Amino acid sequence: MIDLYQGHPSWLNIIAATILELFNGSVSLFLADGTADLFLGELEPLLESHLERLSDS
Repeated sequence: MIDLYQGHPSWLNIIAATILELFNGSVSLFLADGTADLFLGELEPLLESHLERLSDS
């Protein structure tokens, strides 16, 4: 999960909540369902907007 979502804490929190709610906490069911890439695509613009607000330092 860390590799798939690049270790981003917000991303991992959202995915963890989704896995708990939709897959009864089963990561293997989530990954087997094939929706991991779908969630990745939907969250990317949200994360990019957060990253844009960060300073260079």
